[in-house]
Formats: sequence, structure tokens, C-alpha cells
Amino acid sequence: LCGKNLFFYGSHSGPSEIAHQFGAPTLITSAIDYSSTYDNMLIEFRPMRRIQDNSLIKFSEILNSELRLSLSPEPFRRASLEHVTIPEQTHLKSVQEMLELLNNGDIIKTNHRYNEKKLSANIPIDTYLTSSSLVLL
Repeated sequence: LCGKNLFFYGSHSGPSEIAHQFGAPTLITSAIDYSSTYDNMLIEFRPMRRIQDNSLIKFSEILNSELRLSLSPEPFRRASLEHVTIPEQTHLKSVQEMLELLNNGDIIKTNHRYNEKKLSANIPIDTYLTSSSLVLL
């Protein structure tokens, strides 16, 4: 089932790896592993914010620190950071953008406009991010 679908929608997990091995297009949602990126995927990262002032964290702040290697919430808590819950509307928009990706639509062009920012955040330019994740670059 993971390989025989229009696209796989889910978290970065065992089933998403199966979908990837079958070459199925994949929408990863609520991703927290900032160092794992693949082709044929659209990634919706779960934003982080500073607890003290609720300001959103840019990818470069995480990717250029030791936090880039952590998947546990504890190191982020010690750094006074926390994950933000992704609203349902954002999930819906990400699914719409995945359909665009499958049809070579606007989300591809939008991602290309962010190529320099992706590279500066150590994200390969052939990795596609949702619009909600692109604003975090």
C-alpha cells in the first residue's frame, strides 16, 4: 500500500521509508529531522519557537548548531525552544501543494526561488519544501 498510491502522506517513519523504496511520491508532515532530505518528496517541517517570546526559529539557527542532530525534545527544551503544532489548514495546504508537485505546478517554481536560502541552510536544492516550511529558511 505504501508504494501503490498517488502519494504517501505521513510522518518520517518506517512506512514512509517503504514508500520511498518503491519510488512513491511522498509528503512528509511534521518533520523534525532537519538533516534528512530525499528526492521525490515534499517536506512540511514542524516549526520551532522560542518559549520566552514565541518567535519562530529559522532553519539556519538549528542546522548550524548541535541541535541539528537531535530528535528528542529534551535538548530543545534545555535551549528554551519548543515545537509548534501545525494547524489543520496548513496540513490541507500542504496536501494541495503535493498535488501541485505531482503536476509540476507552482510549488516547484516557488521552491526554485528559495534555492540560495536552501543551500545556506544546508538543504539540497532538489529537496522540495511546503510553503509553510519555506518561510522558515
